[in-house]
Amino acid sequence: MASRHSPVQALEQPVTLWRVGHPAYPLWTGLGASIRGGRWNSPGHPVIYASVHYSLTLLEVLANLSAKSVPRGFVRSSMRVVKGVSIERVNPMHVPGWRGPEHPEATRFGDRWLEEGRSLLLFVPSAVVEGLEENVLINPNHPEFANTQIAAPVPVDWDLRLFPSPASVRASRGSRE
Repeated sequence: MASRHSPVQALEQPVTLWRVGHPAYPLWTGLGASIRGGRWNSPGHPVIYASVHYSLTLLEVLANLSAKSVPRGFVRSSMRVVKGVSIERVNPMHVPGWRGPEHPEATRFGDRWLEEGRSLLLFVPSAVVEGLEENVLINPNHPEFANTQIAAPVPVDWDLRLFPSPASVRASRGSRE
């Protein structure tokens, strides 16, 4: 059977990763994911979900919130990761059902990656964009976590067009009829 992930490699160039969340859970500890679990981890396994693109980070948050109104109190922050840290990439062809509503193979894969401490970063396909882009899992317990720089959180300034009021939705539908 082919490998489910690439061999551990060194990050070829520095990268900036983005997080958006509620300050009730510190953004860069993995606490929220440890409590709730996620696609790539089960409860009890701290991991940080991030993206290389701020826009994908926002989409992931909105997909998980199913927000119909502007989320209140959310903040964003970035993490600068230096060249040379350890990374892996998931091969989605070898993680059956990774994108489905039930995703036990993905969860088992992520838990095993965390337990083995193979790398600081794990690039995984994003379900919200059909795997065409990647999210990045960060192991906060990996020794290389110290090789990161975290920016102070600032409030998210949501674009209100993402949350149309019922009246504006009816008006836009009426203009197309």
